[in-house]
Amino acid sequence: MSHRASRLDPPTLARLRTAVRAAQATGPTLPRAEVLAVHAATPPETRLTVDLAATAELGMPLLVVQVPIGPRPSPVLRALTPREFEVVGLVAAGFANKEIAVRLGVETSTIKEHVHRALGKTGLPNRAALARAYVGGDAADAVDREAQFGGEDR
Repeated sequence: MSHRASRLDPPTLARLRTAVRAAQATGPTLPRAEVLAVHAATPPETRLTVDLAATAELGMPLLVVQVPIGPRPSPVLRALTPREFEVVGLVAAGFANKEIAVRLGVETSTIKEHVHRALGKTGLPNRAALARAYVGGDAADAVDREAQFGGEDR
C-alpha cells in the first residue's frame, strides 16, 4: 500500500475499537447509544448509515458502511467549474483534446479553452501536472514531478 493510501489515524482507530467493544459487550441486541457511538467514531470521509428501524425485523440495527474509492483529487482542483473538472478527468485518463471534444460533443477549441482555464486557475504548468493532481497528487507534488521529469502539453 502506498504512503498516500487513506489510512485511519491511531486516535480514530482507538475510538472505533472502543465503540465496537462497548457495542459487543451488550449482548445480542445493541443499545441505541452504543450504535450511535460507533456512528460518531466513524471518520468523516466514510459514510455510515445506521438503520435503527431494522431492529424490529433483524433483532439489531443495520449498519451500512460506504468507503470512498477512486482518486482523491488535489484541493487545487476545487477552483475548477464542474465542466473543467470533467475535462481534467478526461485529460488524466489520457485522452487528447480532439478525443475529449468528440466524447463531450463540443469543438476542440472549447476543450483547449477548458484546459487553458484549468491551468490558469490551478497554477499548474501543463496537462501532465493536471492529470497528476486529478488522480490524487497534491499540486506541489505534481509540479515537483514535472520539474524532475519534464512534460509536454498536447
